[in-house]
Amino acid sequence: LLPRFRASSPDTPPPPPPPKTPVSATKGDAGDTTPKSPKTPKKENRAKDRKKKHRFLPGTVALREIRKLQKTSNCLIQKAPFQRMVRESMALQKADMKFKVSALEAIQHATEAYMTTLFEAGVILQLHGRKTLIARDL
Repeated sequence: LLPRFRASSPDTPPPPPPPKTPVSATKGDAGDTTPKSPKTPKKENRAKDRKKKHRFLPGTVALREIRKLQKTSNCLIQKAPFQRMVRESMALQKADMKFKVSALEAIQHATEAYMTTLFEAGVILQLHGRKTLIARDL
């Protein structure tokens, strides 16, 4: 190897710089300090390598929710919003009406029972007709 600094006399011209060669032309990658990035796979390969998220068949989750709700006996409609709606609708009929808590609970249970049977009949109707139901059908 040549020393970095050479003593030169004032009469001699400085040595010419070494010729620049492309990195690909050099033998090996000894002079290349930049890290090489791996080749990115094609779109098709990336899609195959990615693991698919597990998805249930259509209707499986709905059936699971139906079974869960059928096991419970509690109300599905929230108590406070339902009571506000009942009190507001009854205030239109007659002002200053008071309700017992048990009466409001009975109204809520009856309402939920009616809505449940209405939706069950709608499902049966939909299965029989093999088409999507609209509000007019119920």
